[in-house]
Amino acid sequence: MSNYCGRNIYVPLWFLRSKQCAARSADYHPFDPAELEDARPVNQGKEAVAYIGNNSTPTRMEAVNELTRLGIPVDCYGSQTRAVSSKIDTLARYRYTLCFENTYTPGYVTEKILDSFLAGSIPIYWGGAPPNTFNLDTYFVCCPYHEMTANIKGFMRWKEAAHDSHLPPLLRRGAFKKLESTILLRLAKLILDLF
Repeated sequence: MSNYCGRNIYVPLWFLRSKQCAARSADYHPFDPAELEDARPVNQGKEAVAYIGNNSTPTRMEAVNELTRLGIPVDCYGSQTRAVSSKIDTLARYRYTLCFENTYTPGYVTEKILDSFLAGSIPIYWGGAPPNTFNLDTYFVCCPYHEMTANIKGFMRWKEAAHDSHLPPLLRRGAFKKLESTILLRLAKLILDLF
C-alpha cells in the first residue's frame, strides 16, 4: 500500500466495525475490542463449514469444492444463495467458518475473521492479516502460495490434531489500542499540515 507522500492513513475495515467507530443498527452490532484479546469458547455447532459471502471469488469456490470433495459439508449463505438476518447468529450454529478475504493483500482484513471469532466458530482463514496485530499462530491459515487442494488437506490434518474447547485470543494484547493510537496520531498530523 502506498502512503502517498504521508497523506494516506491505513484504517482497516475491521477496525471501523468496532464500537469506537461504528453505529449500531438492526443488522450490525459493533464489537468491543477487548473481546478480541480474550479466549472465547468454541461453539458446539454443526461440524459442517459455514460460508457467508456476497461474491463467489475463484479462491472461495475452490475451497468450497475441495472441502465438499473431501467429505466436509459446506453450507453457503449470502446474497447469491440464502440470505441471513444475523451473520453472527448464523455462524454460531457452526463449528467452522470459511473466512476468505476478497483478495490476498498484506494488511487487507475485513470483518470475516472477526465475525467467526465472535460467533465462537473456528475460522479457516485466507488473507493478509498482519501478524503483529492478529494472533493467528494457533489458527488454521491457508498459504496464498499453495494450491487450494494442499491448503484444504492441511486443514484436514490440523482439524484432526486440534481439540481445544476455546479459541485463542484473535488480537495480540494491546494491538487494537496501538493501531488506534497510530491512526489518531497520523490523522492529527494530517490535520495540522492543513493549517
